[in-house]
Amino acid sequence: MKLPDVTVADADDWVNTYVHLHGRHGDIDFDAIGGTNNEIPIMEEIIGTLDKAAAVPTLVLFFTDGGFHAKAQITALMRTADAFPAFWQFIGIGKSSFGVLEKLDNLTGRLVDNAGFFAVENVDKLSDAELYELLLGEYPEWLRAARQACVLS
Repeated sequence: MKLPDVTVADADDWVNTYVHLHGRHGDIDFDAIGGTNNEIPIMEEIIGTLDKAAAVPTLVLFFTDGGFHAKAQITALMRTADAFPAFWQFIGIGKSSFGVLEKLDNLTGRLVDNAGFFAVENVDKLSDAELYELLLGEYPEWLRAARQACVLS
């Protein structure tokens, strides 16, 4: 279930509108979100929105509490996504096994390293500077590699 896109300009309103809601609001049943992971359709939808010809890069922030089981499919999707102008930053929240996500940093067979991963037990204990460093630490390296590999112009 996809929530509306968030932009920097509307981030505060987006958080106030969509985070910690319960019940049905508009077309979204917030009580149905979570409980089970359904990452493959979400990842496929994101890849489907990307334009190989786009000159503007996309940063995908993928927050999860773990439980990814479709290892082969996720690995294949990340190899497919390497030709698109997007960097995928996976963020594990809490104490969990994040399995395949931990291995994406070193995944072979990609045009460029298009994914990063880190886990934090309690995101509230991080300073803003620490969080931004974790979120964006690998992004500049990906930008350089993506331009060099002509994924970005």
